[in-house]
Amino acid sequence: KPARQLWSLWLGYVAGSIALALINHILGGNLELGTFYPQLAVLGSLGFIMMGSSYWGYCYVIGGSFLVMAIVMPFVPALAPIIFGLVWGVSLLVLSSHLRKLADDNA
Repeated sequence: KPARQLWSLWLGYVAGSIALALINHILGGNLELGTFYPQLAVLGSLGFIMMGSSYWGYCYVIGGSFLVMAIVMPFVPALAPIIFGLVWGVSLLVLSSHLRKLADDNA
């Protein structure tokens, strides 16, 4: 059941993101860009790395890019939201292109 695994994975990402936001709020009362976005990037990397074993091996590369992003963002906290959005956007474009190619091959 690949669809069930995919739903579990990304619902876990959303739940983890909400938990991180709550924990950050409880501990410090703020969501500083330099700390919150890297944490979300690490969660995203786990999701893509897990997808690499079941869906598409290139997801390992996407997961690795999320880890690199998590390390870079604390050095440029003002750019963290832009970096986060760009990497997510490129990742989703790459995945959608791959899925479109699979659909065309199976048509």
